[in-house]
This record gives sequence, structure tokens and C-alpha cells, in this order.
Amino acid sequence: ILHKRLEERWPGFFIPPIAKKNTFGKMDSKVVNERMYLLNVFLNDLADRQYLWESDEVSLFLKPMSHVMADLKNLPKPTIELVLERITVNAQINLEVNTLEVEQYTKSIKDFKNDLSGNMAFLNGLKGFILKE
Repeated sequence: ILHKRLEERWPGFFIPPIAKKNTFGKMDSKVVNERMYLLNVFLNDLADRQYLWESDEVSLFLKPMSHVMADLKNLPKPTIELVLERITVNAQINLEVNTLEVEQYTKSIKDFKNDLSGNMAFLNGLKGFILKE
């Protein structure tokens, strides 16, 4: 459930994968040891990402003597404002709009579009020439 909650509450962020549960022989010591190892790998991957390791979700999951499943299910869905805050803080993205840069990019896109139009005319002419032969 931790992985599911992280995906729901951290949209757009990389959430490390976790191995699927094995329903066959799930109490076999070999299966239990493998699951413990894979959980350890997952937790180490989370620890490598500070934004996840310090999240409410991981804190609840690691909290001793708690009702992990219920606590994780009861976490509210993140608001758009919270998601944007997480993106700006953790992904270090500047969301400020620079009008001059927007105008420059718009001009570059228009120039590129015009260049493509010229290229298409040339390519269509070349295609006609090749098909004649």
C-alpha cells in the first residue's frame, strides 16, 4: 500500500518499483527472506530520494506501533497547490514566466515551422521526381 499511496500523492515523481507479492508459498522461509530483501532494496531506493524518504507516507510506514494500513489509507489526496509546491521544491523547477523568453521561444517555433514548410515543398518535389523514374 505504501507504493500505491506514494504514486497517488506524488504524481509526476519517480517512485521506485517494488516486487509483486507472491501468493504461492508466502509463508515459506525462502519466500519470506526474499520479500524482506526486496523490501530492503525498495526502502534503500526511497532513502536515495530525499523528497520521498522525508514524506508523510514513509514516516507513517516506518513509525513503530502504528496502524500503517489505516494511516496510509487515511492520508488525504494532495491538492494541486501541494503538488506544485512539491515540484518546485523537490524538482527545483522555476515556474516563473519570463515574457521575453516566451516571445523568443515563440519566434523560434514559428521560424522552425516556416523552415519545415519549405522542406516539405522540396521533399514533395523530390518524391514526384523519384516516382517519375
